[in-house]
Amino acid sequence: MPQGSLASPGPGFVPGLLAALLGVAGAGLLVRAWLRRGVDTAPVNLGHPHIWITLAAFAGVVALLTRLGFVATMTLFLLILFRTYSGRSWLGCALGAALTAGLAYAGFRWLLGVALPAGTWW
Repeated sequence: MPQGSLASPGPGFVPGLLAALLGVAGAGLLVRAWLRRGVDTAPVNLGHPHIWITLAAFAGVVALLTRLGFVATMTLFLLILFRTYSGRSWLGCALGAALTAGLAYAGFRWLLGVALPAGTWW
């Protein structure tokens, strides 16, 4: 994607800016951790089920986005995350996921003019 310039940013400008900011933040956290080594070294538990559910949901997005399209894939993704983290009913999570995915699609499509994947299985 073309980056553009500050006066006329291209579609790759904001993702590039965010990547740079995340890189700086990550480097800062590494320096902080190095300076504080040996202080408060509590173990991190990567075995929590929520972590694996979230990683599987992200993998599902990667696998299904071009096949199912943006709205269906994001609805499934958000349904899984809402149900995992909110504790609400399946119906409430499904309605929230569908509404959120639909609003995101509308914002990208009509406000920003960005075409999102429609899916090949339809």
